[in-house]
Amino acid sequence: MINRVFTGNIRNVYAAGDLHGDYKSFSSILNIYEKNRKDSILIFLGDYADRGSHGVEIITELNKLLVTREDMIALKGNHEMYIDRKPSFYPYNLIYEAEDKYGSWKAFYQDIMLSFLNRLYVAAIVNNVLFVHAGLSSRIKTKDDLVKHTNEKYLLWSDPSSMTGEYLNPRGAGVLFGEDITSKLLSSLDVKMIIRSHEPQKVVNGPYAEHKGTVVTINSCALYGKPFLLKIDTKSLRLKPLFLQK
Repeated sequence: MINRVFTGNIRNVYAAGDLHGDYKSFSSILNIYEKNRKDSILIFLGDYADRGSHGVEIITELNKLLVTREDMIALKGNHEMYIDRKPSFYPYNLIYEAEDKYGSWKAFYQDIMLSFLNRLYVAAIVNNVLFVHAGLSSRIKTKDDLVKHTNEKYLLWSDPSSMTGEYLNPRGAGVLFGEDITSKLLSSLDVKMIIRSHEPQKVVNGPYAEHKGTVVTINSCALYGKPFLLKIDTKSLRLKPLFLQK
């Protein structure tokens, strides 16, 4: 699978965070976006299945939308990291869900999952904003570095830290990165803000900003607090959370 970065200059972006099998939130996101989609784009930030019980439905429906809709893109999350059909993360109940609903994991992976994974981007840059699933690393200095497979683990696993510098991530993958690392990357990529997900547990009542407001974490899964869709003006950097119905 080739790592790709989406680039665009559309002003209004709607960003959806982790879903983790929450089909009700997924449906609510689509309904809200359909009412406001003019001159906009919808970006999903990854982690579509596992933990919740409707990952099969989300991936199947989203895969169909990505084929026909140029105003919707999806990023790869750490829960989309598979090697020969085997997950490199935990928990991974999508396998058992697919066996129950589709007949076999092997068939679901071959018929739907492979197609879905091949449509995912590792990052998106829209005007002044970088969108990633998790974070970054000091190893990422240019746009070309974003697509290197050796850097994928940082984009899909890393978390912002209040410390300076870069440290091993206790999750076991990626790094903890400080404000100084963020500042250098923003400058080198010529962007002003990072929108990410990956830590829904810290997003209880709305967007969670760190590193002087330059790193914003979002969540769209009802398993963690109040799920919301985030509207971003990628030029003025105005943020507006749109809370979903539970």
